[in-house]
Amino acid sequence: MGTAMSPNLTIWASILLPLAAAALIPFAASRHAKWIATIGSFLSLGAVVLHAWHFPAWMTGAVVPEAQGPEWIPGLGITLSVGFDSVALLLALLTAFLMPLCIIGSFSAVQ
Repeated sequence: MGTAMSPNLTIWASILLPLAAAALIPFAASRHAKWIATIGSFLSLGAVVLHAWHFPAWMTGAVVPEAQGPEWIPGLGITLSVGFDSVALLLALLTAFLMPLCIIGSFSAVQ
């Protein structure tokens, strides 16, 4: 098997891809909004599933990645660290799975 992706990359992709899709929607034609949302949610699902596939700490409960994130407010010593433990990853998988289903389910309700 090939090399695994960085855990930081997949975590940030699962957060930023739906945000990027949501930022595009106001600038797109109204008939394309639901497709942009659907694509963004499927990309986020893919990132979370990829992270779960390579998640090393299913049984230990460790938070992955363990590294400190970028400094957010250096004067106060505040950093932005994002990671998953096994329970949080299951909840992220559930959310990422339900997101495209809800969007696709709303296709007939939203005109």
